Amino acid sequence: MKFLRNVLSTIVGLFLFFVIGFFLLAILGALLGSSSEDKVIVKDNSVLELKLDFTIKDYAAKTLYKDYPFLNEYDKNGLFNLIDAIEYAATDPKIKGITIDNNFISAGVTQTKALRDALINFKASGKFITSYSDIYTQKDYYLNSVADTIYMNPVGMMDFKGLYTERLYYKDFQEKTGLKMEVVRLGEYKSAVEPYLENEMSDANREQISAYLNGIWSEIKSEISESRNVSVEDLNTIADSLLARTAPLA
Repeated sequence: MKFLRNVLSTIVGLFLFFVIGFFLLAILGALLGSSSEDKVIVKDNSVLELKLDFTIKDYAAKTLYKDYPFLNEYDKNGLFNLIDAIEYAATDPKIKGITIDNNFISAGVTQTKALRDALINFKASGKFITSYSDIYTQKDYYLNSVADTIYMNPVGMMDFKGLYTERLYYKDFQEKTGLKMEVVRLGEYKSAVEPYLENEMSDANREQISAYLNGIWSEIKSEISESRNVSVEDLNTIADSLLARTAPLA
């Protein structure tokens, strides 16, 4: 009997613990959910700061729990949130311009172009854009080249050298280790499995990779040329000769 009483008391204790814990969490969630976020007050002559120090995703994640608002997740750093903010700033008379503060923008080329296009539309409103960075990667400079004024740390660095790609090949590795990949491929330009079949890039694969890299690089050069009033030929020379490595050279 004593053993049964101990077991029952343990079960009842655990039951009460979970029930009380559940209600405490529910109350906490209600309190957190009912609290309103601080409103952002835009003053006259304000400048919108774009601090691009995070991974830029296309869509901001949003996970909502109706009954447990304290578990809600908000990610306000989506690409479309940034574009919406830029578009709003263009029409807000209190915002006079945008400043871009970034190092190593973490975004794809198409995402960077979408942001750049939004900034170009912003400039059409007659407002200014300035940018600053300690180090401009090639993608950073592509985005920031739309600015009216570009600032860089006097001892900073800049990367502007064109595009390239590298691939690893595993044919010899398979022969040395005794491994063998079973590959099915049909078509000359089907290169996804090429690293398992060859030791170097095929002519067909080199042709298609060169085509899309040259297309992207041509677009980047053309847009930078238009924004900075530098000829495409001069940009090619700067990239080929690494003439923009430091602040004085840039």
